[in-house]
Amino acid sequence: MKQFFKDMFWFLIGIILLSVVFSSARFAEGSERPRYGAGIRIVDGDTFVLSGESIRIADIDAPELFSPKCDAEKRLAKLAKARRGELLGDGTNLTLERQAKPDRFGRTLAKVLANGEPVGSKLIDEGLAAEWKGKRFGWCCS
Repeated sequence: MKQFFKDMFWFLIGIILLSVVFSSARFAEGSERPRYGAGIRIVDGDTFVLSGESIRIADIDAPELFSPKCDAEKRLAKLAKARRGELLGDGTNLTLERQAKPDRFGRTLAKVLANGEPVGSKLIDEGLAAEWKGKRFGWCCS
């Protein structure tokens, strides 16, 4: 019986150590991501997470940050992501006009207004996004 308690003690110590290691790693990973408000995280030019909900701005196509087709697209994607963060601010003055169905990745599709202004239109006007026409926009010059 004494051996059982010794084994159980070391098992619990191991579990505690693993949880500390993994929670530290998760904390470090999360701290590298830019956060613009208490519950908002910018993923790329057309996607962000608000209080755990993944939201894609409807009717726009922003350059791809994670799978760009050229260096120019990647540079533009970084600019679009940064500008989106500026437009959304801390997330307190956002209005979401959600569509009924999510996109094929399960993200909420929504028209996003920041301080009453449509974020998607602003990104399009600034050349950081294009109007969605059913397929990806060609951000690379051939």
